[in-house]
Amino acid sequence: MWALNVLFVGLPTVVVTGSALAFPVTGGGTPSLLFALPLWALVLLFAALTVRTAPRDTARQGIGVDTDGLTLLQEPALWFGGRDAAVPWRNVKALRPAVPPPAATDTVVAELHRGPVPPGLPYWAKALDGSFTPTPPVDGPALLLWLPEAHAARLRAEADAVRPGVWRDLSEAAERRAPENRAPAAAGPSSSRSSHWMDLRGRTLDFKGWLVGIAFSAYLTAALAVLPFVLPFIQDTPLTGFWDAVGFYGMFALLFAVFAVITALLTRGLPRRTTGQGVRIDAEGITLVQECKWWFPGVEIALPWRAVSGVRPDSRTRSEGHRDLVVAIDLNGDAPPARFPGWAVPEGRTVSVMPGNPRRDELLRMVADVRPDLVGS
Repeated sequence: MWALNVLFVGLPTVVVTGSALAFPVTGGGTPSLLFALPLWALVLLFAALTVRTAPRDTARQGIGVDTDGLTLLQEPALWFGGRDAAVPWRNVKALRPAVPPPAATDTVVAELHRGPVPPGLPYWAKALDGSFTPTPPVDGPALLLWLPEAHAARLRAEADAVRPGVWRDLSEAAERRAPENRAPAAAGPSSSRSSHWMDLRGRTLDFKGWLVGIAFSAYLTAALAVLPFVLPFIQDTPLTGFWDAVGFYGMFALLFAVFAVITALLTRGLPRRTTGQGVRIDAEGITLVQECKWWFPGVEIALPWRAVSGVRPDSRTRSEGHRDLVVAIDLNGDAPPARFPGWAVPEGRTVSVMPGNPRRDELLRMVADVRPDLVGS
């Protein structure tokens, strides 16, 4: 957060203030400094917000494991009062990993017998609320714990030491799924064993354009911060009237604000276009994946086989006439209310996946290898 504040707020503020002091346009450079005041206000605001959250992020925190259960803890620090949530063993159905590779961090799922999930969760723990669906999916309340790999391994060791059998691997979790979820999968000769992954990182065709947009917008933002203090001297026509100077700098201030916001929004969306992403097909169903990266939390949309009525080839025609070959996944109900990756489009009871025209048949073959009974011509 400090680095982002310095890059997007602090640096332009220093440039504008330095230009105003070095090249005063009217008496004492007052109008120039007026242009810098909003930037200083943003610096103070962002600095205050970062200072406010710093104790929360730097406080000692972790998971306590003992004979009573799990304790998710963030200790008090300075003005941060701390957080803790106790999960007794009697309410833990199982602990298990979720989402085999690709994944940026390990995700541990704590399946619970009953809800609600206790309040006071640290930021790296989240109650399952539909915005993230683990694989294999869970029925009932659950906690998601985002942990580095070493921490997840240590949690497994300590949980097994005090509660043998509470940790279950993915294969064990898959075996515990309802019989109706497993029976249809037996239709294919290798349906219970096949698992496929199609990497669609290359489908973010707008990535290069996105980078160009960020660079161009950032360039204009920096230029708009410097030009109003340089132009009057380049043209050898310094502004002498107060209101003339205010109007001149006000126009540049407005343009600067617009392009600064555009730059920030483009930068915010960059991880979504650079992260690993694709389609996973296995005995549980079809999963649309975008890994978490930087400030992007990641997306996992699971479409279990029990919710899929058919998979078929289809096409979509863009407004400019270009035809995209897609794989249409027909569902028994409406598509889940989630933000889908850019290469997947939900429309009512159909989700259209766009793997690229040369790869559509490859994706259909992957589905047919696991569930041939669902693939239509």
